[in-house]
Amino acid sequence: MKEDVLHRLVDIWATGEAATSLGFAAARLFDELDPLERRKEEIFAEQGIGGAPRLQGECVVIRRKALDCLQNSVNCDDPMVRYVSLDSLANVICPACKPGTPATAPT
Repeated sequence: MKEDVLHRLVDIWATGEAATSLGFAAARLFDELDPLERRKEEIFAEQGIGGAPRLQGECVVIRRKALDCLQNSVNCDDPMVRYVSLDSLANVICPACKPGTPATAPT
């Protein structure tokens, strides 16, 4: 059965609105993430943490703390935990917003 032109237009409009909302959400997320990333670098510098192995070890500890906060529904004010949480969210939203990815490829 052939789809009505009006319904197709509404589908295209709704897709555009959803994509715009997702793009704006990603922009807000990165606006919040950028200062936290700078703060993360400052904290690592203050603690003298450098080199890949030590950074990886510290990141594992921070991820565990963030996971504990999420699992226990605790509001954690640690900027490092906030950074890890937002970075994880950005790793999902950013690829969804990029053109040409399967999530946004034309059908």
